This record gives sequence, C-alpha cells and structure tokens, in this order.
Amino acid sequence: MALGEWVSVQTSREAAEHQLEIEADELDTFPDEEQKELRLIYQANGLSEEDAAALADSLTADRRTALATVASVVASGVGLFLLGAATTLITGRSALTSGVRELLIGWAAAAVTYGLGAAIGVTLG
Repeated sequence: MALGEWVSVQTSREAAEHQLEIEADELDTFPDEEQKELRLIYQANGLSEEDAAALADSLTADRRTALATVASVVASGVGLFLLGAATTLITGRSALTSGVRELLIGWAAAAVTYGLGAAIGVTLG
C-alpha cells in the first residue's frame, strides 16, 4: 500500500514538472497566447476584463513570475489531491476518488473565498 502511494506521489510530481516545462516552452514560443490564456482564466474567475488584463500583463512581464504562478496552481492542486489520497490510509477508500474529492473541495473553497473578496471589494494588485 505504501509503495502504491509512493508511486502516486512520484507520478504527480513528475506530471507537475512536465507541465511546468510545457508552460516554460509556451511562454518562450507563444508569449502573447499565454498572456491571453491568463486573461481568460482570471476573467472566468470573476475579474473584470481590465483587471484581468492588468494582472496578466504584470505576471507575464517577468518569466519567473509567470512560471511561479503556474507552479503555485499546480503545486496547490497536487497538494490537495495528495492530502485527499492520504486519507485513504484511514478510510480505506479509493485514493483516486478521495484525491479528486479533496481537489474539488479545495477549488470550491478558493472560488468562494475569491467571490466573497470580490463582493466586498477586496482585490489583489
């Protein structure tokens, strides 16, 4: 069981590293498209078009900052999934099901927190 968990963690880490490599290559090859992608992500999460553009411009102005943003999103997702998967040591349920459930709950909590901040006028930047 522990070996299976180790393989799961290693696979998640390798997948996150691979995704960062892809994002780094895309930032180098298609910087305008990556900036547009960030704008759309932030607009989908409730920022106005102007605020999303300003945030995307700020993040992509420095390659390290842009990659750190991708890294934080990936690391948060991996961490949430692993936390959920780790609970299977206690519950005996499927690691995949528990990991995905924790990831969805974490995303929902982030969305609610963002929504409340937007509702009362608190923004980053």
